[in-house]
Amino acid sequence: MGATIQIQDLNAGLEHSRSPFVAQVGSGSTTMQINLAGLALEDGVNLAGNLVLLDAGALGQGSPPTVTTISGNTATSLTVPALPQAPVAGANLWIIPIATIQANVAENVAQVGGTAVPAPGAAYSGPVLPMGGNDGTNARALITDSSGRLFVLAATVLANFVAQGTAVAATTPVLANYGNTKAYFVPTATGRMLVDVALSAAATLQMARNAAASSPIWNALNAGASLAAGAEYVFDVPVDPTDTIDFEVSAAVTMNVFKIYFVYGA
Repeated sequence: MGATIQIQDLNAGLEHSRSPFVAQVGSGSTTMQINLAGLALEDGVNLAGNLVLLDAGALGQGSPPTVTTISGNTATSLTVPALPQAPVAGANLWIIPIATIQANVAENVAQVGGTAVPAPGAAYSGPVLPMGGNDGTNARALITDSSGRLFVLAATVLANFVAQGTAVAATTPVLANYGNTKAYFVPTATGRMLVDVALSAAATLQMARNAAASSPIWNALNAGASLAAGAEYVFDVPVDPTDTIDFEVSAAVTMNVFKIYFVYGA
């Protein structure tokens, strides 16, 4: 059923904002079809989703101005939800356009004066974009650098860890055997891995980027020097989804701290 506006101020505002799309109710109109008189619509015009304002008295003597939605149209008529009664032939009506866009459709943004959002890494002239993109767990705000390239504000998550006080054997993959997931770490996107580690005894820490291989290649962190007993270190390592990462220590130790943080998009 069409909605009758009861608020006088809103009615007055609608009357003052009447668009130039003015016509009259044609004869033969029904409660769900308003035939148009004095207005012809060209082929392809789609008024669905817009409003139609019927003048006072259009729904019978004493009826107020009435607004209802347009659900469809032909070249000579409007389809509307059921009105209380058929509008009176000759009554004035106004079609009130409602501007709507789908913000996720670049062309629609451009139609209302915006700039189509480019793919990450492409040039963009604006200084800031609103929230955009999602990595599955963290919403990411997209902004641009001085050259107009998009980049992502970092979102940091704890990706893997070994429980504090866990004893680990020498030259044994740490994450696959002692980590919370009992598996090597695979980044879900390009970003940075922060390795926060403290050992109970001095030992070298080695990392493999191909831990899933039958013969992983181990490379020492800390420039090959042993990590001091009881000292906490943080290593910042760039990673990507092609990596399968695990670690080994050169001697049997207790993990005072062993946490892997992943920084998305950094």
